Amino acid sequence: MICYKRINSQLTIKRNEEHINAIEFKNQQDNLQKVNLDLVLQRDTEHGKVIELEGKVRSLKADLKTKDTQIEQLQQLEHNCQMLTKSGNRCSKPAKLKTAWQGIEINVCPQHSKTDNYE
Repeated sequence: MICYKRINSQLTIKRNEEHINAIEFKNQQDNLQKVNLDLVLQRDTEHGKVIELEGKVRSLKADLKTKDTQIEQLQQLEHNCQMLTKSGNRCSKPAKLKTAWQGIEINVCPQHSKTDNYE
């Protein structure tokens, strides 16, 4: 009988220790789940910021391309013939010569360099 009580008390102690260990494990697991959840939320927040910034970068690159195209068009206009045609529009041919026209030096194409519109 004493042996039974001793075995019973040892089993009770062992079961209590296992129960305590299980509770500690459960607490550690809960803490890890909270940390994991916080990390996932933080990652999602940062990922949202990255997506937003990538959108801004794409927008700025598109603006830069637009500005580069405008600059190229303006430079091309600067180097194109600057004479006006009979219809009142600017000649679109590339300028190869410079001519004085009404006291101003302008770029002209070979066709307009032969006209009498300059001094």
